[in-house]
Amino acid sequence: MECKTRYDNHLHRDQVQGGLAPQTIHGFVRSLRAFASWLEAEGYTEDNIFKAIKPPKIPQVLMQPLTEDEIRRILVIIPQDTAEGIRNYAIVLTFLDCGIRLSELINLKIPDIDFAAGQFKVRSKGEKERIVPMGSATRRAIIRYMEHYRPQPVNPQEVRLFLTVAGEPISKDSVAKCVVGQISLGWSIASGWTKRWHALTRVCCSGARVIKLTATRARVRITTKSSGKPLGRGGD
Repeated sequence: MECKTRYDNHLHRDQVQGGLAPQTIHGFVRSLRAFASWLEAEGYTEDNIFKAIKPPKIPQVLMQPLTEDEIRRILVIIPQDTAEGIRNYAIVLTFLDCGIRLSELINLKIPDIDFAAGQFKVRSKGEKERIVPMGSATRRAIIRYMEHYRPQPVNPQEVRLFLTVAGEPISKDSVAKCVVGQISLGWSIASGWTKRWHALTRVCCSGARVIKLTATRARVRITTKSSGKPLGRGGD
């Protein structure tokens, strides 16, 4: 599998020379072993036929935060003369400053934002709630959008922060098309991993009392002394 060409005969991706990544192979092996365990449990085989297959080690790759120039190049490309541009600017700042997932961003609710404390509540995977801090620039951008450019929602009871220009809740596809599509620095700059690691690094540099900070391809996690609970962790 390490020698297999990536995206061979793929319907939507061009073929890429080079072997599969260790993370991909690791996932395949885990799936095969889980399937073999099911076969054994259901009596189709006498034992786990893939038990001897060992998944490869996943390299611990340190993520690099964005540079000031990369941040500037991302932000200046977003137009500031339209309501949509103001919204997209607030979205990108929220991504970079807070490191939240796309699903968390589109479901961010106005009542869950505490502007005085500079933080908001999100519901992550498994409907778990966590508190996410935000910087002053992000806070100003959200307030600007919310008070002056957020359209009247189609549903008067709608409390989600980010809406389309038509007043509907913004979707994942809309964010990808309207926001990520405007960023011309390449997918690595716009990826969720890069945004989250950049945001967590900024928390460290801002003076937060941090006792644990881990950044790998498998996990991004930051823990503060005050709560002992993680401020953010990756894994989309």
